[in-house]
Amino acid sequence: MRISKLIFTAAVLAVTGFSERDDWRLAILERVLFTLYMFCSLVVNYWLQRVVEKKRDASVIIISNPSSTEEVRTTVEEYDLSVLFRSRIVSIANGILIFFLLFKLHIHAPVVLLSSLGLFAIFQDPLFQIHVLGRPAEGSLARPFKRGQLFSLFD
Repeated sequence: MRISKLIFTAAVLAVTGFSERDDWRLAILERVLFTLYMFCSLVVNYWLQRVVEKKRDASVIIISNPSSTEEVRTTVEEYDLSVLFRSRIVSIANGILIFFLLFKLHIHAPVVLLSSLGLFAIFQDPLFQIHVLGRPAEGSLARPFKRGQLFSLFD
């Protein structure tokens, strides 16, 4: 997946770099990708929340806090709902940033890139893979999930 994202990023930068700033096709592409990204991320998040609430998984997991030696006991349902809440906040913050770049600064490449990679991220989300694709919560999908790195676009 890392190579495909790198190739995709290079293609997006090439297309947006060679197009004119006022190209109407690029403006439509930006708006469609932005709308699709926001719609998909929020709808999938809401739908996953309903799936998690319906399953009511009361299995206990232990989460270790890296900043202290204390361990927190929580249920799978509570943990999944907290992860969904955090991802919803991140989606809204990304949407505000993309909106600002698109409509105030008229910058093309970051808008297309962030919207497209955001759509990729929906399908790589551990909760999406567990609850929608039916993969077992083992290995890299075991709870607690690893936190994303700042520059994890190419993982």
